[in-house]
Amino acid sequence: KALLFDRAPVAAINIDDTYGRMLIDRAIGKTITFSSERKADLKYRPVNADIHRSTLEFNYDGRSLQFDLPLSGWFNHQNAAAAAATALGLGLSLEQVAEGLSSAPPVPGRLQAVKMGQPFGVYIDYAHTPDALEKLLLSLRQFEPKNLRVVFGCGGDRDRTKRPIMGEVVSKLADIVYITSDNPRTEEPAAIIKDIVKGIIDKNQCNVIEDRSQAIRTALSGAQEGDIVVIAGKGHEDYQVIGAVKKYFSDFEVAKSTLNKLGYAGNDRNG
Repeated sequence: KALLFDRAPVAAINIDDTYGRMLIDRAIGKTITFSSERKADLKYRPVNADIHRSTLEFNYDGRSLQFDLPLSGWFNHQNAAAAAATALGLGLSLEQVAEGLSSAPPVPGRLQAVKMGQPFGVYIDYAHTPDALEKLLLSLRQFEPKNLRVVFGCGGDRDRTKRPIMGEVVSKLADIVYITSDNPRTEEPAAIIKDIVKGIIDKNQCNVIEDRSQAIRTALSGAQEGDIVVIAGKGHEDYQVIGAVKKYFSDFEVAKSTLNKLGYAGNDRNG
């Protein structure tokens, strides 16, 4: 991906990131840096936020502008700044950028809410690496849930070394953990789960439920008012790969169906 900066006419670079700072000298075109912490062409910060939306402030070229973003979470703020820096580099005005971002639609599978009238939060997210999972859970921790419940697994036939790392990340940041199957592919689901459990610090917080549907049902059935349940790893995917078979499976639909069976009658399909 770094090769893109060798020929891109405009480069938007996140200088809060070590690798981003390494790309500055590589970019041959116009460079727009962005940061929430350092001196940059575009400086951004959240003014306030709840779990569904935020107010962001952009500072660019001596001007400051606040606007509503219909997304929340640290990673969404960073993504908004990346999009803004790109657009500014292409010649759009700060007002045009803010107007576009203020109407940005939710991205399926990226902190996607499942709202059926239940007194606790339920979110679907694609986070499937240690770094992405850590950032997701840190963002959710900011909202001080009574209990943060996390359902997740790891894909089979992929990097095994990240499995205990992800287990440790979740163990540190979640209150209750439900380790389950993701896309096991040709590996045994139990073997993948065993690798994850090696990283769990407190085994008492850990529930091993191999069947993903059952893991989601268990997490939601146990959730209480003020809790947050996050179902991580598959996000927008509407399939599960077991062996050589790819079958229909949707975290969103399983969660929605479960909440309905628990007596919550909402019908917000888009979160």
